Amino acid sequence: MLEAIELNEHEAALAAQVKEANRRSLKDHDYERTIQAGRASRSLMELLLQRDAIPEVRLRYIVDPQYNGGNRKSSRHELFRRNAHSDEEMYEHPHFWKYLLFFILGAKLPENVKTRFAELAADTMRDHGSLDKLARQLSRSLPEDNATKAEEFFKLAMDCDCTLTEGMNVRRAVMSAR
Repeated sequence: MLEAIELNEHEAALAAQVKEANRRSLKDHDYERTIQAGRASRSLMELLLQRDAIPEVRLRYIVDPQYNGGNRKSSRHELFRRNAHSDEEMYEHPHFWKYLLFFILGAKLPENVKTRFAELAADTMRDHGSLDKLARQLSRSLPEDNATKAEEFFKLAMDCDCTLTEGMNVRRAVMSAR
């Protein structure tokens, strides 16, 4: 399973600024904080791209249409670019911050969930559909809505080197959990 990207001191400070603004954005609408965090987000993204720090599979999540469960004709990047006129504008947008944090931290799931899933994903002798069953079972204990959980489990499956088909099956299984 892919781990969080190691950040240097400057990158960690930028990431902390983005995380805090992202966390507070639902509570208060501080325009200045949003602008500053947008600049920090753009700087951090550019630094990570310059040093090729973002794992390819995590980048694919935003640039490959096949990874976009809601719209397989367009990638998330293409959808962003329809509204933002440049990559720089996209990197500054508050809706991009969740992708930046995913690039750095991986799927937004509890560590014990990630570990159990990764252990089964690494087992080459696992039964067909066992990842789907485990993801569905683990998702039931999580508070988020099924769509959010399904995306996070899909990201985790990709981080665990599962095939795209396996990841899509996991996403579907979590979406159908009751």
